[in-house]
Amino acid sequence: MVRVEYVSAFPSQEDAWVWLGTTTDVERDTLAGSRPGLLSEVRLIAERHGFIAQSVSGVVVQSEETVARDYEGSWFYALR
Repeated sequence: MVRVEYVSAFPSQEDAWVWLGTTTDVERDTLAGSRPGLLSEVRLIAERHGFIAQSVSGVVVQSEETVARDYEGSWFYALR
């Protein structure tokens, strides 16, 4: 994993999605495919760091390779 982003649609929104960034599509597919409990794991990590576990609504795994290819290299565009 090379980056972690937290995305919420509105400032007053209480929940967020976590985006995990990998370097390659292969790494992305391996992480996403081999971890059916990824959301539960991320919620546990969030809780250990003082967040309410249920405030994490979902997890997306994205690669820098895809961002470069499909979003002109912009994580801003990819996260929208």
